[in-house]
Amino acid sequence: MLQAAASHLSKTGRVLLDDVIAREINDKTRIICENSEWIAFVPYAARYPFEIHIAPKRGVASISELDENQSQLFPALAKEVLTRLDGVFGIEMAYIASWYQAPVNTGRDSMRLHWQIVSVRRQPGKLKYLSGSESAMGAFIMDLEPEQSAKQLQEVKY
Repeated sequence: MLQAAASHLSKTGRVLLDDVIAREINDKTRIICENSEWIAFVPYAARYPFEIHIAPKRGVASISELDENQSQLFPALAKEVLTRLDGVFGIEMAYIASWYQAPVNTGRDSMRLHWQIVSVRRQPGKLKYLSGSESAMGAFIMDLEPEQSAKQLQEVKY
C-alpha cells in the first residue's frame, strides 16, 4: 500500500487516496453515505462482495491528526455504515475492519488514514471463498460489481 501510494505521488504529485475520493465523489454511484467530514464508499476495484472504505474528506496521515470536528462526526457515520451492512440481508453481517495510516517515519506525505471494512458474506448463508488465484496471487475475482454492492447498501432503510 505504501509503495503504491509513493509511486502515485511520484508520478502525479498527488496523494492516491485523495484521487480515489475525488473519483468516488465525481462518480457518485458507489458512495454509501457521507457527512461534511467523512465519506464511505465501495471502492471501484472492490475485492469482496461487501467492501467499504471510510476516509476523512480532508486527508490526514494518522488518527492523531484528526481535528475535533472530524472526531465528532466519525461515530455517527460509522454506525450508519455498520447498520447498512447488517441491513443488506437482515442479519448481523460478519466483517473484518482494519485501520490504515501512514507509518511513523516514512510515507506521511503519501499515505492517508482510512478504515476498511470487508465481509466474506456474499448472500444469506453463502460465504465468499477465495479461489486459488485470489489466495496465491492476490488476483481477486468478483461475482458482483461494486456498483451492485453499493446499491444494496444504499437501499437499506437507515
